[in-house]
Order: sequence, then C-alpha cells, then structure tokens
Amino acid sequence: MAKPRFNGAPSALADVAPGQTVEVTRIGAEEAVLLAHGIRTGVRLMVEGDAPFRGPRIVRHGAARIAIDRRLAGHIRVQAIPDATRNADR
Repeated sequence: MAKPRFNGAPSALADVAPGQTVEVTRIGAEEAVLLAHGIRTGVRLMVEGDAPFRGPRIVRHGAARIAIDRRLAGHIRVQAIPDATRNADR
C-alpha cells in the first residue's frame, strides 16, 4: 500500500512519501550522527524511498545518498517544500 502524499504539515521523516522534498525543522535524537552527514535544521532532503525488509530510509542531500535508520528517521521532523525540484541541496 502506497503512503499518502505529504500535506505540508510538520511530520516525521519516516512518514514522508518517496519523491517528496522536505526541509528539516527539528532533530530529536542522535544529532551528532546526522551532523556528520551534513543533515541539520534547515537542510533540504529528497526522499528516495526505503531499503527492502523495513530497512533504512534513503534520502538525497545534494549529490549524496544517505541511508537513515527508520527509528532515527522517526525523530527527524520535516516540512514539505511545495513545488520543489528534485535538486535537494541547500
């Protein structure tokens, strides 16, 4: 079953449908791990999808593809970027 399209309200990164571009608004856990990959408040990410078997969430940050543990993705709050292009670097 496909996830619903993201409506623009703040949500967890784990709940965003693939193909959506979002801006990180808050990081609730393990911030140091994410900072090492350049993910911090204000950064735009493009959600590519999920690895098989409930694996990590795959996001694009600029030219980098990053796998984020599902539990950790649940602690990252994001806001949809309306009419965003697939270029998610900021």
